[in-house]
Amino acid sequence: MVPLFWLVLAEEGRRQSDIFFLWLFGKPTISLPFDLLHPSLTPADVVLKLPDVALTCSALATDFGDRVCQSPIAAFNSVPANHAAFFFAGEQLRAVKLNYQRSYHTYLIGRLLAALGEPVAMLPLHWHAGGGRILLAGRELQADDEPALLWLAATPTE
Repeated sequence: MVPLFWLVLAEEGRRQSDIFFLWLFGKPTISLPFDLLHPSLTPADVVLKLPDVALTCSALATDFGDRVCQSPIAAFNSVPANHAAFFFAGEQLRAVKLNYQRSYHTYLIGRLLAALGEPVAMLPLHWHAGGGRILLAGRELQADDEPALLWLAATPTE
């Protein structure tokens, strides 16, 4: 049995509690290995790789393409979150946007440092991952920064 004070007072306990309650209200958790993200992924590939996520795909013109598949989520890679969106141009994955809970920004940076090493650029924080790059606003979120991780597919010239 987990002590109640750990769930309330410890950072790890609060993170686990947040994920549990979001899951309890019907939001799925996803494991998304960033090294597997690549422009060759199609909407059907993403749906197959995330079978527990009820992705809704629709035509939508954005800066990232002409189609988006999205869903509410409880967490990605153990980071409490609230939304995942996959953007496609034709049948090619162009971007992934994962909105997470603001209070876990530092935790997410730690996870990225452990998985991907030091960022190649600092503002925004920038890592190479899979067939593209991961971007975060910076080491600390400003009041007007959206708490979101963005993966962008590499362009042919990169």
